[in-house]
Amino acid sequence: MSARKVYADDDGRTIASMDIDGMPWHNGRRRREKAAVKETQAIYSNESGWSGKHTFSAILAGVAVWAVFTAVFGLFIAFCVFVLF
Repeated sequence: MSARKVYADDDGRTIASMDIDGMPWHNGRRRREKAAVKETQAIYSNESGWSGKHTFSAILAGVAVWAVFTAVFGLFIAFCVFVLF
């Protein structure tokens, strides 16, 4: 058997796993990876950090941005109607 080639730009990360259930080289690594992802998702799903006050502030900020854009658009239309034409 020949030795594996060493590439300068290879850092060892897997781009796409080629493990297929039922094949002789399948080692169950994918199952462990899925379990780790589920565990991580469970940890972060309980720590959302958003309260009612944060939600209200976010909505208020969105309304303020909408009001500014609407006012600028209204002033532009008024300028076009009364000054240009």
